[in-house]
Amino acid sequence: MRCFRIPDEVTLYCDIKNKKFTVGCCKMIYHYPNGDAIILTQNGVQFTARAEEIFHIRRGDYHDAVSI
Repeated sequence: MRCFRIPDEVTLYCDIKNKKFTVGCCKMIYHYPNGDAIILTQNGVQFTARAEEIFHIRRGDYHDAVSI
C-alpha cells in the first residue's frame, strides 16, 4: 500500500532581506495585521520581522503566490 503525502496549502513561506542579513525560505508562524510576522528559519531561529523586510511570500509545498 502506498502512502501519499497530502500537500500543505496553508503554511506561508517568505524571504527576509534587511541591512544585516538575507534569509531565504523562512516559515511564517504568525502574521500581524500591521504586516509584521513571526518568522522561523530553517536552522530553528525564530524572530519577528518588520513588514518592509518580508519579500516573495508564497504558500504551501508548491509555493503558490498569495495575496495578503
